[in-house]
Amino acid sequence: YDRQVDRFTGFYRFSRYAHGSLEKMGVLMSMSGADLRLRKNDEGMLLMFDHRGKERRLIQVEPLLFRSIDDSYYMAFRQDERGRITHLFTDGTSALEKIGWTATLQVNRAFFAFAQTIFFLIVISYLWRRLRHKPYQGDHPALGKWQDRSRALMSAAFLLYPLTFAGVTALMVPEHELMVGFAYGVPKALYIVQSLPLFGIIFLLIFTACTLLGRRKQSGSFARFLWAIVVMTTGFAFVCWLHYWNLLGWRF
Repeated sequence: YDRQVDRFTGFYRFSRYAHGSLEKMGVLMSMSGADLRLRKNDEGMLLMFDHRGKERRLIQVEPLLFRSIDDSYYMAFRQDERGRITHLFTDGTSALEKIGWTATLQVNRAFFAFAQTIFFLIVISYLWRRLRHKPYQGDHPALGKWQDRSRALMSAAFLLYPLTFAGVTALMVPEHELMVGFAYGVPKALYIVQSLPLFGIIFLLIFTACTLLGRRKQSGSFARFLWAIVVMTTGFAFVCWLHYWNLLGWRF
């Protein structure tokens, strides 16, 4: 039916989760299960691992339908009007949606760890310079100070947000309620916590403006400018990351 089964391969995620609210973060915590990866072999079979970690081989028996040759397992797919695979259905009651590799839990967790490390180093570096009373070295000290401060405040906001979010939910929401989301509403303190990313965005924009203005005035070294580009890229990527997980604003 399909000479090439490449369109079926990739990553899939259980579709039973909140798509439009911040409860989507439950996926990031594996509350809806791990991502499923489908691969293929040279014989045109789909490959996956069962719940015991044993490899399962599936062959196509009808359009969009595969059957395992290792057991009685079946798998069906849904495609859109363009022929792109959108969903996967098991022979039980599970429905999964196809996702890109950038949306996988492994990639998102790795990026989160990377971004938090960058923000932590920036905050520690800024505090260390402040304790040592080390002045800014450059042709435009006022601009350099604004750049350093906005970078540190941006990093502090993005660094404190997940910590305060986790603290508020752990202390103010019963554990059994977290298993199903905020069934009885969110704590009032969470409204304040959700403002932290917005402050981070404001300081990110200030830092970006100072960086570009400093480059125009040829203030600071080229290495300093490259580091600023890394920080800006990480900051804007983190904002996109927050948006993807519905963590920007008050999306309850």
